[in-house]
Amino acid sequence: MALETEIALYNELLPSLLESSMGKYVAIKGNDLIGVFDDMDMGYRAALDKYGVTNFLLRPVRAEEPILDMRNLQFGIVRVRV
Repeated sequence: MALETEIALYNELLPSLLESSMGKYVAIKGNDLIGVFDDMDMGYRAALDKYGVTNFLLRPVRAEEPILDMRNLQFGIVRVRV
């Protein structure tokens, strides 16, 4: 699975991130926490500046992950143009 290392580090750091950085964004590449940022654009730019165009995790710090219900899309009730 892609980004396994990054997700594992995020989960490890999550308790302390929730105390200090709730609602902010973290950027992680491998075992490197690139930083905590006020918005997604700042995190994205920092990760690109440090590693260039490659895979990295950019994720909001939040206590619960939203549940995405894709049944409408799956059954063709809602259509999305790409």
